Amino acid sequence: TSAIRQSGDRAMILRLGGLTLLWVALYGEASVGNVIGGLIVATILIQLFPSGRASVKRIRPVGALVLAGYVFVNLAISTWTVVVAVLFPRPERVEASVREVRVSTRSATAMTLMGNLITLTPGTMTVDVDPAEGLLKVHVLGRIDDESFRRNMSQLENKVLHALVLEEIQ
Repeated sequence: TSAIRQSGDRAMILRLGGLTLLWVALYGEASVGNVIGGLIVATILIQLFPSGRASVKRIRPVGALVLAGYVFVNLAISTWTVVVAVLFPRPERVEASVREVRVSTRSATAMTLMGNLITLTPGTMTVDVDPAEGLLKVHVLGRIDDESFRRNMSQLENKVLHALVLEEIQ
């Protein structure tokens, strides 16, 4: 538990430093007042929005490359699908729906990454992420059957979980 606590302390210091640097960068001048102001604002933000229970302990390089490749292929396919829907609209191409899918992970970190990757993909947008229930709600452009949608989300979840090693922080 001491190692986990040290890791959590290190993460908090990195967050504090990163937020302070962002504050100073936004002001465009590294004055004493800006640094102190940044530290104050960063401390308040960290207290108001503490990090979740799960954090990334490390990234598996091979898993991350597989995930990146998977996302790249899906970006290309989705971009093409949206281009076709815009240029040659048909009811099945422009139909929109919100789909719910349950995932096996309860990691807020993994589900947030999944939600961001979904939103990055043309024709889809994450509407809600509920780690406690393991539920994602996704707005989808185009008609897609439920089984195909669940299979795609399951593949994405597997690739995300193989790319990250998560640790629980108390």
